[in-house]
Amino acid sequence: MNEIKWNKDRPLTLDDFQNWEDYRKRNNNNSIHMAITGHRWRFPWKLEPIKDKPGYFQFKEVEAVSTFVKEESWIKDQKYSMFPEITQEEILRHEQNHFHIREIYARKVNVLLKSKIIGKEFPYRHNKAIESTNDAIFKSAGKILEETFKDLEKEMIKMENDYDNETSYGINRVKQEEWNKKIEDLLK
Repeated sequence: MNEIKWNKDRPLTLDDFQNWEDYRKRNNNNSIHMAITGHRWRFPWKLEPIKDKPGYFQFKEVEAVSTFVKEESWIKDQKYSMFPEITQEEILRHEQNHFHIREIYARKVNVLLKSKIIGKEFPYRHNKAIESTNDAIFKSAGKILEETFKDLEKEMIKMENDYDNETSYGINRVKQEEWNKKIEDLLK
């Protein structure tokens, strides 16, 4: 499996970070970063055209699901680290928190989706000459979702940047512990 769905009972492991060797070969070990975590949201959905209202559809179901992408993630082998006193386990904890932040915001997105998207009617544009009705609905649904969560995504990116800056990417152990507690509390 190339992606891992966020699960409180399934922490990330060093083996989940699968792209280090490829990254090392391409970049000659020159990254200042000790790790990179690839994560994203998936949006499984169920859409239906509104039968008595042509040109309209509704989301019957939609959910933001946080996933970790193994082949976009790596943790630098400690022998290449600029900070050998920071263990791979400490780096792993720091990166796990990036995945947790993604989940915290997935929950916020899901609250928004329930209030603004599910069961509501949305128009779609359909050029019958070049696309099917399903393709037109799919394209419209994607745009609606992006517009709905873009502000929360910006907020999430800011939180991740604040996290990295304040913890010095996990090097500042005191700040890292403060953020560990903060993130743990937000996941409750």
